[in-house]
Amino acid sequence: MPPKAKRRLAGGRKAKKKQARRSPLELDGAFGYVSDDVSASVDWNSLYSGFDELTAPRLWGMGLTHGAVSAKLPLQVRAEAPAKKAQLSSVSGVGAGAATGGGEGEGKGLGPLFVISSKIKLKDAEGKGRGWFAEAPLPAGALLLVERPLVAVLDAQWRDKAWADCDSADTTALGIELALVLSPSLRALVTRHHPVEGADFPSDVEDDESDEEDTAKREAMADARDLAWSMVDGLAAAESARLQAVVKLNSLGFYTHSEQLCHSGHFTPLTGSGLYALASGFNHSCEPSVSRFSIGDLTAFVTNRPVKAGQELCISYIETELLCAPRSLRSQSLNRDFTCSCTKCVAQQGQLEGGGSGRRFLNVDATVQAELALLQPVERVQAVDAALRGEMASDDDSEEDEEEEGAKSSGPAIVLGKDAQELRAVKALALMQMGRRDDALAVWRQLAGFAARHLPPFDEALAVYATQAALCALSIQSGGSSSSSSSPKLAPKLLLGTAESEAARYVNCAMDAYRVICGCDAKMFRWRYAKEVEIAEVPDDAKQAFWKLVDKVAATAASKTAPAAWADAVEAWEFREEEIPEAMTGPPMSDSSSA
Repeated sequence: MPPKAKRRLAGGRKAKKKQARRSPLELDGAFGYVSDDVSASVDWNSLYSGFDELTAPRLWGMGLTHGAVSAKLPLQVRAEAPAKKAQLSSVSGVGAGAATGGGEGEGKGLGPLFVISSKIKLKDAEGKGRGWFAEAPLPAGALLLVERPLVAVLDAQWRDKAWADCDSADTTALGIELALVLSPSLRALVTRHHPVEGADFPSDVEDDESDEEDTAKREAMADARDLAWSMVDGLAAAESARLQAVVKLNSLGFYTHSEQLCHSGHFTPLTGSGLYALASGFNHSCEPSVSRFSIGDLTAFVTNRPVKAGQELCISYIETELLCAPRSLRSQSLNRDFTCSCTKCVAQQGQLEGGGSGRRFLNVDATVQAELALLQPVERVQAVDAALRGEMASDDDSEEDEEEEGAKSSGPAIVLGKDAQELRAVKALALMQMGRRDDALAVWRQLAGFAARHLPPFDEALAVYATQAALCALSIQSGGSSSSSSSPKLAPKLLLGTAESEAARYVNCAMDAYRVICGCDAKMFRWRYAKEVEIAEVPDDAKQAFWKLVDKVAATAASKTAPAAWADAVEAWEFREEEIPEAMTGPPMSDSSSA
């Protein structure tokens, strides 16, 4: 499910280092809470205080482990919360446990692992195994579940492994962690995870490796995996293979503040992957009705649109920016043991994709990002503009590859929406560094226009772009901007008359999106976006003015009974059609799927 993490160094097959198996993770009596109002039940103050304490030291990310993260980030319910304690086995459907006033887990030092809505239920889903369904009508912004994983590992914990560069390093690391702590009670909690015992599943649970993948790395990874599972007493080979498949097909990545610009370099030490008891029940759709966000290893699931009683609740297993890509590319990114049959995929099933086998796609990977970061802001803007036209070439291509590529196709490369959005963000930040904040504002509006047209409703990226747009507008007001826009028609007009009123509109847009996608009260916006505003390339007086507007909007929002409807949220931006980028640029493709 999670996007591929980045990997590391090479190694050999020889060194089979003895790895000690840790104490089994006993989960008898594991419990959580069922609530009519999850958002009101979770003690957010304790969680945020724990997070601030964890990230306060200067080098807090050094040597960080998942155990340290979960210890600092308590999942607690408020004393007055409308919540009832329940055993995990009961809610997940693997046992006959029932809601209880106590719980064996308390005696074993276990804290609550989940807070879940009483308005959803795990049921059989035709052709999909099990899935979560709405038992009552749900509005957009309904917090459905906050859950801690049964087993998890941070990316930083396996970066020094010999096999860290392999494509499936993240799921291998998580599988090793499961083997090292496997207990009868933990195994029981994943008995109904796909694939269930006796079901068919791909014998090779690893991702397909490219031809260039170093054989030594793959062998080192296989050695580490086999060694860990060989230490589990009494486990049949078939069950070992099934559990490894369970990890691959059910793991979820967690990324703190992942949509925000401050994520990279500030919160990446908290990135990891986990195996969740309840969240594994969410099936995939290319038109998801549920979004998610993480704080450390705790992951929350929120409706992004109204859901009728009886409808299935689905998430996206791929990045939301890829959901507007052609169907074949979505399927390739999904890389699962099923073919998506959501409404969107079925509607596009017979459509042909233009360009043939010679299509070239521009790939904005970590290497490209690093190369752009080395450029001066002016050069960076020029490079991004060229890349958006599909003109960026990779220096890493060999002459042979270039000849082969040239034989297949010529002309500009196709730029998928995901890559174009990353490039636009790089451009906007460079313009802010140059003090051209009115031009940057135009680009933030383009980014927001793409999100509004092509992403699921209320994607948090929209809140991020609105925040940056507000800061730019306030900088224009304070005189902290100069313009030399090469695209005057895209320069934003001050629709409400002044920069401050324009900024207030963007703050409203940001907090409306945040209120829905995080399912939390508007007052929590200040905590979540503190670092984002702190590192913004705008004058301090613009930041102070921004927070004053946030407080003003929060006071107004407190009196609202419901968040803005999606159509109203989009209309508030007053986009012009030329501000909204296409789902992709380059040679036409009939399956562009911008719908």
